[in-house]
Amino acid sequence: SAKAASGAQTASSIKEEAWKNLLSYLGKNTEGGNSFLFQKLYDDYFIEVTKKLNTNNSNPNNQKALYAIRASYIDSLPDALRAYTEDFSSGSPYLSGNTTILSLPMGEIKKRSEYLANNVLRPIKNKIESSKKTVENANGTDFDMDVQILLMEDLPLILGSFFGRQAFPSSMNRSRIHDFVLEGINTTDLEHIVQIGIKDNAEVGGNVRETVSYVLFSPNPQKLKEAEKQDSDLYYLDPYITQEEMSGQSELKRSALPLRIGLPWLRGELEGVYGSRALHLLLSYDKLKSKLDKSTLDIQKDWPELMSKFIVPPVKIYHSKDPSLVSPEELDCDEIIKKLNKTGPNTTLEERELMNKLYSSSECAAKYFNQFKKPTPAVSPGMTKQELEKKSEQADGKGGSVLDNQYVKLLYKGFFNSLDVQGLMGLIMACLQHKIGIPITAEAICEKIIV
Repeated sequence: SAKAASGAQTASSIKEEAWKNLLSYLGKNTEGGNSFLFQKLYDDYFIEVTKKLNTNNSNPNNQKALYAIRASYIDSLPDALRAYTEDFSSGSPYLSGNTTILSLPMGEIKKRSEYLANNVLRPIKNKIESSKKTVENANGTDFDMDVQILLMEDLPLILGSFFGRQAFPSSMNRSRIHDFVLEGINTTDLEHIVQIGIKDNAEVGGNVRETVSYVLFSPNPQKLKEAEKQDSDLYYLDPYITQEEMSGQSELKRSALPLRIGLPWLRGELEGVYGSRALHLLLSYDKLKSKLDKSTLDIQKDWPELMSKFIVPPVKIYHSKDPSLVSPEELDCDEIIKKLNKTGPNTTLEERELMNKLYSSSECAAKYFNQFKKPTPAVSPGMTKQELEKKSEQADGKGGSVLDNQYVKLLYKGFFNSLDVQGLMGLIMACLQHKIGIPITAEAICEKIIV
């Protein structure tokens, strides 16, 4: 029937897309090569595990499927033939863009991101809120500094997750070099260097976007030399250190390994205007810190200039709101509320008159009370949904051990570790037995069914 044919076509297109995404994620060659081998793996070994159809949605993309294949089969396929600096699919807007190179110790990624979030973005956010200026994206939407700060703080976790995907057990790569990569953003060895290529889409102005072009990892040459002497891993063969360097006849030269697994995932995590800005701020870290340390740039006074120079894509900064979009009543309400929020416990006559004026307008009164409408949780800030999600990411290896967190330790030691599981099971079974009215035993249940 037509319905069955349409379903089969959808399933086929899902499988093709999943196969393409898998090869791209693992950095495998998708153009040319042994077509018979690729087709054999695709037809016979790339199998459907499960699928889900959303019958409550009329969207044609309402079907999902999960496919699987043995990792060793995929590992045998040739790696991408493209140069690592041009590792983009055909038709990508970034192919013709310009690349800027950022090199830094792997262990400093977290430190630099935290500096940019706490010493640059947060002071700017405070100045924006205390000024009458408005900041907009190029398309006219409001610029959300909270989103930018959050992404800047998450950048080390995203890069840490990317590093964790390069080695066993997340991939089949097993070597001393990949063990060093696995140390990730928490490494204490500042001689492990990461080079990140940041490439734009050859646009200018509000349409410019930036993404990760490539990531190179250069291990500490001295540690690599020491590992070569004692390494017995049969999976490992170091192609970089020469015999002269090993014997000390010549100086150790630094080399690098391109990290290609999960590159499409990394680009997806940093997609959009806020991801582009996070990358550009990390790229501009040295210039920003130098200016702030030398006091040649004062965030309190020069934040519009700082944003215009270091925020890419750029934002629009207005000295006031567009009068055509704001009525005089709204401006009056905002001014009254701003003054009342600054009052102390002992009000003056002027402040009481302002309060009467505010209550005389239902719009102003509603706006005044709406600022206190958001509920304040009674739990610790460390147990909010956002913080718990961060702890979950840490448990996945993005930022260290989840047991390092004091709140998780308290929850485990004070609650989960004290639970009497056997006693709880007995209580549940007793409740069920009382509710059903028969003993919870195999004999009693079978007897009840037979009767």
